Amino acid sequence: IVTDFDGKIADQISALERGSILLVHSHGDNLNTLRKYLPKIVSGSFVITTQVNPLPGSSNFLGFTDGDRAVCLATVMSAKRIFSFRI
Repeated sequence: IVTDFDGKIADQISALERGSILLVHSHGDNLNTLRKYLPKIVSGSFVITTQVNPLPGSSNFLGFTDGDRAVCLATVMSAKRIFSFRI
């Protein structure tokens, strides 16, 4: 799941608890939300992403929107097909 926590966060955390990998994008508008929910995601598989030079522990997969980042990540992972859905 590629997100910046602007959707249904409880659903995203539930998916994480069931084994999904969460890529959480950090930006100036969601830092308080990220701080609030970080304790709930640290027990699962997650990656913090950024659009700028990444600090230790974060990654920049390029892209501007959640969808862009998801496609860039899939491309980096050599995906043969990419399906994008907006929920």
